[in-house]
Amino acid sequence: MRLDEFLSSYGRNFGSVGDLKVFLVTKYGEKSAADEKFLEAETLLIFSSVKQRTWLVASAGHLYCVFDLRTEDRPRVNWRIGKEKILTPERRIGVEIKVEDYSVLSGRVTIDGKKPRKFSKSLFTRLPIDQSIRLMLMKAFDVAL
Repeated sequence: MRLDEFLSSYGRNFGSVGDLKVFLVTKYGEKSAADEKFLEAETLLIFSSVKQRTWLVASAGHLYCVFDLRTEDRPRVNWRIGKEKILTPERRIGVEIKVEDYSVLSGRVTIDGKKPRKFSKSLFTRLPIDQSIRLMLMKAFDVAL
């Protein structure tokens, strides 16, 4: 069996980062999309397997956790956290981010007490996942170091 035949047995191909942003615009509507600035949002791929990708997307107003499963027609938003819960009154990143080991290839990350999500360790060899998330949030919310 060829690789493309094997992968097609799991369903559709994964969308691009641009497709992910367009999905959010479509899901939340034009007015919300303008406020959120989805097309300018920061994205961070945290988990990748043959069947699934998990993304964090930080728009102007929220942090979204988005699942992209090959077996589903389109991505889906698992949760979102408002900017007001992420930033402290001093405009610092105050959201709790917990990281734990899960296996040789993956770990688990918990953000603001949400259900732990697996992450691929191979995606975070240069910068740990918690620091990568904080950096993404700082860029999205225009927070100084």
